[in-house]
Amino acid sequence: MRLVVFETKKIWKNRLLLPVLVLLLAVTFVIFYEGQGLTGARMRRWVISNLREDYEFYRSLTEQEKADFREAMTEKYGPEVFSSEYPIDNAAYSLPGYFGDSRADADMIYAVRVLDAGNAEIRDVLGSVTEGAKFFGRQALKNGDDYEVRRNLRIIALYGERAELTQEVRNWDRFLFTPYPAFIALFLIFFAVSGSFSGEKDRKTDTLLMTSADGRGKTAVSKYAAGMLFAAAAYLLVRVASLASAAFNYGLMGLAQPVWGIKELLYCPYRFSVWQYVLVSCGCELLAVLVMTLLFTAVSALCRTGILSYIVNALLLGGSVALYYVSPHSEWLKGPLALLSPLNYFESYYTADILKCPLPWVLVQILFWGLISAGLAVLGGYMHNRVRNRL
Repeated sequence: MRLVVFETKKIWKNRLLLPVLVLLLAVTFVIFYEGQGLTGARMRRWVISNLREDYEFYRSLTEQEKADFREAMTEKYGPEVFSSEYPIDNAAYSLPGYFGDSRADADMIYAVRVLDAGNAEIRDVLGSVTEGAKFFGRQALKNGDDYEVRRNLRIIALYGERAELTQEVRNWDRFLFTPYPAFIALFLIFFAVSGSFSGEKDRKTDTLLMTSADGRGKTAVSKYAAGMLFAAAAYLLVRVASLASAAFNYGLMGLAQPVWGIKELLYCPYRFSVWQYVLVSCGCELLAVLVMTLLFTAVSALCRTGILSYIVNALLLGGSVALYYVSPHSEWLKGPLALLSPLNYFESYYTADILKCPLPWVLVQILFWGLISAGLAVLGGYMHNRVRNRL
């Protein structure tokens, strides 16, 4: 532990690191900036706050009270009042409304419209997917395709009954599906750890470290551990900054709602709430960042000079980002950043056929790149010890 603390301090002693960190955190905050300045951001948060109160109030009503409200609004404003295709009557904006002076009818009508539309879409997806799974399952059974039979049975079991929305989900897509904060964290990590081993050679301190009492293995392990700790801290700082920026610039709503309230995840088979999906998605991103950190550190251990390790790691980072955007046909070739945006793993039941067993690709990618990273880390440690033995 003492060596890990020592190596972590060495990372932070880089005089350029803190200014670069502050600059990148500022860039992260600006990424989510939208026009109209502070006034516009305040207005958007105010709208979200009012909508949240309307949804909470509507959820507190009994089923009979909801039915009475619907009936009263239909009689007052017409049979199409809850259809999103028709404008809300101007009279509905005046007070007092059906629920008194605190809420105009228009506010509650809008809330019901959104919930009706969202829940209808969820039911349509549930029906289409389960019917499709039954059809393809029967076809697979006729063809003797055990893998497809298992997969479609699993789809039917996963979808099952779907919880309905009681509140609109707003702006979480902006936070979840923006890869730039993770790229910013990776650039900071590249800057900090690419010289962890090779930098010792440039400073002529590698001989001293390798011939010390802890030089056989503990020094190498502590460098990997310090790099991983720094990477986790850097990622969390950047992600917290991006969350704060999204909340400040747009306002966030629906954290406890089913994840199907996010349009991109209508076909998600897993019964996540939004907050659970946020944790899973950020956990996948963190794993991708840690894998890249291991690769950066291993390259540094295998290179003879700091300049060479920075060049190789720059190519590694650039190539990984390129694969992220190119999206090759085979999932195996997506590179170590495959987990950086796990939407394609959770927007549907997207599986890998491993020994005729349907396994979620997210688990396969974690295992695949984890083993590769561990192998490179062991190789880097082995080379480190070979140099020590020669000394």
